[in-house]
Amino acid sequence: MSSITTSALFTGLIFQGLLAIAQNNYTINGKLSNVKDGEIINLMENSGNIFVTIASDTVKNGKFNFSGKIKESTELALIGNSADFPSKWLSLWVGPKSAIQISGNNYFLNTWNVISKDLRQQELGKYTASTKQELDSIQNLSVQVGLLFQKMNNASAAELKTIKFQIDSLRTIESVWQQKVFQKEISILKTAKVSDIWFKKMTEMAMDVRYNEKSSFRPAVTSLFNKLTPQQKLELRALEISNYLYPPVVVKKGESMVDTILKDLNGKNHMLKDYKGKYLLLDFWSVACGPCMMAMPELRQLDSTAKDKILIVSISMDTKKEIWEKVSLSEKISWLNLSDGKGMTGIAARYGVSGIPHYVVISPEGVVLNSWTGYSKGLLQDKLKSYLE
Repeated sequence: MSSITTSALFTGLIFQGLLAIAQNNYTINGKLSNVKDGEIINLMENSGNIFVTIASDTVKNGKFNFSGKIKESTELALIGNSADFPSKWLSLWVGPKSAIQISGNNYFLNTWNVISKDLRQQELGKYTASTKQELDSIQNLSVQVGLLFQKMNNASAAELKTIKFQIDSLRTIESVWQQKVFQKEISILKTAKVSDIWFKKMTEMAMDVRYNEKSSFRPAVTSLFNKLTPQQKLELRALEISNYLYPPVVVKKGESMVDTILKDLNGKNHMLKDYKGKYLLLDFWSVACGPCMMAMPELRQLDSTAKDKILIVSISMDTKKEIWEKVSLSEKISWLNLSDGKGMTGIAARYGVSGIPHYVVISPEGVVLNSWTGYSKGLLQDKLKSYLE
């Protein structure tokens, strides 16, 4: 009797364990029409500052499916893998127990219908439904632009000129449609509660205000932003919006360096002023930045051969510590490897970082000597030659 009871108990524990695992599973089922069988759909995950593919499926009989395990709810994305798809994506909030149903009748995946119990997905769906006509027009233009870029590969000089003109014309039209999208979304934001989607939409609009000279939404976006509470304005996502609306003063060549508290992977505090007396090379980088990774061997060489003259300070733009830590270990970063935890909104903004890798050279006295964006093989040696000599 005791053995039967023990056996039953053991079986029950196994069942509970399997049930717990199953409860962490998610499923994504898609049903499409007017999309050719054989098309590849990629499921992407945000890995720091870029989406990376975590799964792929091929459309068969108008269907595609994804399933897997996930520890916590996160934003994933569906992206098409052929020229018939626009260079857009479909945002999906996926978590344990998620069972998502997707349907679409064309290649415009950004406006496919999503049925989900996730409240963020439902909220996003309301925005999508109200701007579907405009978003589909943008996606159609995106496909046309993509096809024109393909034509550039074998085009003559005269043909290239024509193609570039066509691309610029299409992008001008796309911008007009995007402004119509923003206009409708602002109407929704005015009465919507502050939420993840609210911040997502506000960030997109604030970015447009910052970089689009023809944007007319600064007053509306600024008014909405100012409705946030003082505590909400301290959130990283609010700081990003603030940086777009109120760009910080950027330190220039010949001016004293900007400083802040930076932490290493062990949580120890550092400040740039602690390292005066040597030339400093600030390296603003991210795990997801290809050229940043390409520069690592040259940085490693500089650290091993010239650290008596110039000190490398790599400053990570990744806000997820586990991602930053993993690559730091794999790349064997032995020099100063720090972060303020604010991505592009912290000290990076004060140094005018809008693209990465971005490098800044600071004198032993703490004066900015040079600043540039981008990397190619041997560039660091060339840029630093005079300081090393």
